[in-house]
Amino acid sequence: MILSSKYWLGCLLLLGGMVACENDLAEVQKFIVEDQVAIEVGEEVEVIYSDSGRVQMKVIAPILHRHLDKKEPKREFPNGLEVYFIGEDQNVESWLKGKYAIEIENKQLTTIRDSVVLVNKNGEKLETDHLVWDQKSGKIYTEQLVRMTTIDKRIWGYGFEADREFKTWSIKAVKGELKVDPNNLSN
Repeated sequence: MILSSKYWLGCLLLLGGMVACENDLAEVQKFIVEDQVAIEVGEEVEVIYSDSGRVQMKVIAPILHRHLDKKEPKREFPNGLEVYFIGEDQNVESWLKGKYAIEIENKQLTTIRDSVVLVNKNGEKLETDHLVWDQKSGKIYTEQLVRMTTIDKRIWGYGFEADREFKTWSIKAVKGELKVDPNNLSN
């Protein structure tokens, strides 16, 4: 069987094209617009934060989007998260949950929104729709409406600040206080 020169020429061009298709990462990156951001996605994530071998915090979330922006990397929790703050004795000092959160990594600021609940080991519970955790200062705060439930009262107000473990806290502008029966704290 004799093959035509057109067949051989076609094979050579195809082979040459395959050999020439080597991708240089630097060349490929030239075509990616700098504003485009890669996103890592994790499902059913559990993140443990530690310092000097001591666990300080545990974060659990159904979905984590890690935006790998060079200028402002961030972690987004679009379906909410739960955070457990661990004390020096390695016991949970407080826990926090919300339906949405975003952490700006460079600024070490996390904003939690929508049905935010913060509870400490004394059973004191804060409810709000917006809360900020400043990791640098160790403060948790908001300027929005809050409802605090303690053993014997409910307090409403605007503005709140607490330490990370929610051991000490204050409400800036108290708008109402209601004494409650500690045996009947269902709502």
